[in-house]
Formats: sequence, C-alpha cells, structure tokens
Amino acid sequence: MAGSSSSSAGCVRSRALGSWSRCGGEEDFSSPIPYREKPLDYEAAVLCHCKRKAAKWISWSDDNPSRRYYKCFYSGGGCGFWSWIDDADSYATPYVKQLLKDLCGAVRGLRKKNKELAADLDEEGSKMEEHMAAVLGLKKVVADKDAEIAALTVQVQKLRKESSILRLVFVMLVAAAAVGIMLRM
Repeated sequence: MAGSSSSSAGCVRSRALGSWSRCGGEEDFSSPIPYREKPLDYEAAVLCHCKRKAAKWISWSDDNPSRRYYKCFYSGGGCGFWSWIDDADSYATPYVKQLLKDLCGAVRGLRKKNKELAADLDEEGSKMEEHMAAVLGLKKVVADKDAEIAALTVQVQKLRKESSILRLVFVMLVAAAAVGIMLRM
C-alpha cells in the first residue's frame, strides 16, 4: 500500500484527514503536520480504476517521509489504485529524509506527551472534583455544628437566667424562713 511500510499493516486510515489513526502498537503513523489542502482539492484530476478522482496523500513512513502519492479514495471498497507523484530518487536527499524522520519523531513524541499530560490533567480534575465534594460536605457539617452551637448557647443563656431566678427565690425563701424563725422567737 502506498505511503505505508510493513509496520503499518492492519492500521485504519481516517478518510477525513488521510492519516493513520489506529495501529497495532503504540506507534503513530498520522501526519505530523496538517494537510494544506484536502485530499481531493487539486486540479488536473488523476482518475483511479473506478473512474473517480484519486485522493492525493502524503506518506509519513520511515522509507518515504513526505513523499506524495495518489490513491483510490474509496480504500475499503475501492479499486486498489495508487501511484507515486514524486520520483523516488528526486523527491528528497538522504539528509532531508533523515531530517524529516527526526522531525516526525519529535512531533509524535510531543503529541504523545501532550496526550499523557491531558490524561493526567483529567485525572487531577477528577480528584479535585472529589476533594471539592468532600470540602462541601465538611462545610455543611461545620454549618450544622455552628447551628447546634448557637442553639446550645441560647439554651445556656436561658438556663443561666433560670439559675439566677432560682438563686434569688432560694435567697428569698431562706430570708423568709429566717424572718419566720425570728418572729417565733
């Protein structure tokens, strides 16, 4: 298949982007850069065996980095047509090929790191939501305890007033008893 090496067998190509989206391992064969034009946005149409306009793709395999080719757009049920646009020897020097491979590797490494960081961020976001729920639960407990303390404070003040009244009544009873005892004498 054009634009792929033996390591890309079994991969699934996205029709919209023309990139390898899922491959057997963790390896990414997607385009390291966005396409400047859509696969069918070119003139002087090249027709495949289906008599339809062939899609124009870019290979990002290690053997042919950035080499352009035509391929039947209907890869699942298409005719199997593909053809290189660029001449094998003239499209890039060995230095440029190696440079492209290195740059592709760097882009793919950054994409992988970005996915890992996004996953970490999602995980930390979930943990933060759990902590926020716990904090809200604790705030409710604190509010309930504050209300309980306020009710107990009112009750204590009421009991102090009653205690003061009972002391006064007791003192009056003791005084009345003392006066009653003195009057009997």
